[in-house]
Amino acid sequence: MRKELAGRADSRANKAAKTVNRNARGKAPGCSKRAMRHRNRRGIHLVELAASAVALSVMAMFCLDACVVLIGYQFNDACCRDAARAASQAKDAASALKVARTTVLAHRADGYFCSQPNVADADVMYQDYGGNISSTNVPHVTVKTTCNVKMPAPLFFLGANLKDDGTFQSICEYTFPITNININIPGENP
Repeated sequence: MRKELAGRADSRANKAAKTVNRNARGKAPGCSKRAMRHRNRRGIHLVELAASAVALSVMAMFCLDACVVLIGYQFNDACCRDAARAASQAKDAASALKVARTTVLAHRADGYFCSQPNVADADVMYQDYGGNISSTNVPHVTVKTTCNVKMPAPLFFLGANLKDDGTFQSICEYTFPITNININIPGENP
């Protein structure tokens, strides 16, 4: 009987030693393997959530930048098209430049994300060929506008050359035929 009690005492001591070893390995006493697997899965899910949150925030910033750049480009494009259309109705180069600048000022930008489009002196090319029209000489006017678009989160954006302050320069150019011109038709007497 004493041997039997001694055997039970040894088995209790072994169980206590195993519990101590479990505690030394970081497991809570009395936790089953299934409970530990579940706890480890929750930790992995947390790491996956953190990594995906970082990736999603970068994609969200990229999408925000893309939307602002597209809106700024669309604004500059509409402004340039209207300025070229208005300049095509002018009688000479000086009035074409004046009309183009006035039309550009009619389009108001927000001033923060999109600057006011600009038309420089060299950006309006008025070519009327002196009124001599042929199949190769079609009178036309070309207007070029530039606009700076500020991105909210300046990231590397599809190979675009960004300025130091994180702005993207949008450049648009339109050509329209001159509609208000005196034409010299060869072979006719005025």
